[in-house]
Amino acid sequence: MSTQELISVIVPVYNTSLYLRKCLDSLIGQSYNNLEIIVVNDGSTDTSPSICDEYAEKYPKQIKVYHTKNGGLSAARNVGIRNANGHYIGFVDSDDWCAPNMFECLYLLTTRENADVSSCGIVEDFGNGDVNKPEHGYSYWISDSVETLLKNVLTNKNVYGYACNKLFRRDIFKTLSFDESLLSCEDLDFCVNVALNIKKAAHCSIPLYHYRQHNNSMTGISDYSPRKLSVIQAYENILPIYEKHAPSLIGEVRKNLLKIYINVLGRAKNSNVCDTNILNMLNKGICQYWSLVLKDRNVPITEKINIILSRLCPGTLLSIKQHVLKLKRK
Repeated sequence: MSTQELISVIVPVYNTSLYLRKCLDSLIGQSYNNLEIIVVNDGSTDTSPSICDEYAEKYPKQIKVYHTKNGGLSAARNVGIRNANGHYIGFVDSDDWCAPNMFECLYLLTTRENADVSSCGIVEDFGNGDVNKPEHGYSYWISDSVETLLKNVLTNKNVYGYACNKLFRRDIFKTLSFDESLLSCEDLDFCVNVALNIKKAAHCSIPLYHYRQHNNSMTGISDYSPRKLSVIQAYENILPIYEKHAPSLIGEVRKNLLKIYINVLGRAKNSNVCDTNILNMLNKGICQYWSLVLKDRNVPITEKINIILSRLCPGTLLSIKQHVLKLKRK
C-alpha cells in the first residue's frame, strides 16, 4: 500500500521498562504500513533508554529515538511533534498498547469522512484479564459542531480528553501544542482547544486502544502530589471555554471541579500536608463551587450525596475508594 500517507506516532517514555516492549511491539505490528514511530525518552532512570535504543537499532526504518532531560509528558510530546514528518500524528503512552489495526482504522475513518480528527474506543485493561468494554454496543458519529465536540470531550467515555485514542491532521499542530506547565490532565486541556480549531471530527467506539490500569498510575495512588494541582488548573482553564462555547455544560465542568478540589484535599489530609497556602486554596475552591453544584438540578441526587460525604470526611472516603480500586486491579 505505497499510497498510504505517512503517520507519525509519538511515544513519550518515562520509567516504563516493564511495559515498553509490549507497547512498541504493538506499533511495529500495525496493519498500517507507513508508520513513523517517534520515541522520546523523557530522562528515564530505569532501563527504558536501552530498550528504546534496542528497538531503534532493530527497526531503523520505522523507529526514531530522542533522549531528553526530564520535562514531563507534554514536553516529550512536543519534542515528538517538532520532529514528526507525517501527514497525520497520533500518540501512544508507553505503558499502553494498540490493537493491530488501530491506525489503519483511524486513517480510513479520517479520510472517508474528511475529518480533522478521528477517535476510537478505549479498553481499560487491569492486567488480570479483566477489561471494561462498552455497555451498550458500539457507536459511530461525525460532528462539525463545536458544542457537540466539547460535550464528547467532557462526557463521552469513549472519547474523553484523551490524546492517545485519536489521529490528528498535522495542520492542527501549526497553532497548538501541549501545555508544558500542566503536569497532569494535559490531554483534556489539549483536546478542548483542538475542538475549537477543527471543522469536523469522526468517531467509532470499537475499542482499539488498550489503556493499562495499574497501581503506580496517578489514579491508583491516594497520596497527595503537586501533579494533582494541574488537574485543577486544567479544569479552571477550560471553564471559560465552556462558558463561551458550550454553556449547557458549565454545570458538568463545575461539578468535576468541585469533586477534584475535594479529592485533592483528601489526598493532602492523608499525606499530612501542612502548607497553609495549598490548604486554603483547596478550601476556597470548594467554597466557590459548593452551592453552585448542590443547587444544580441536573446533578443527580446520588452524586450530591457522594459529594457531601466526601466533603465531610475527604481523607477517609478517598482511602476506601482507592482500596476498592486496588483490589479490582489486583
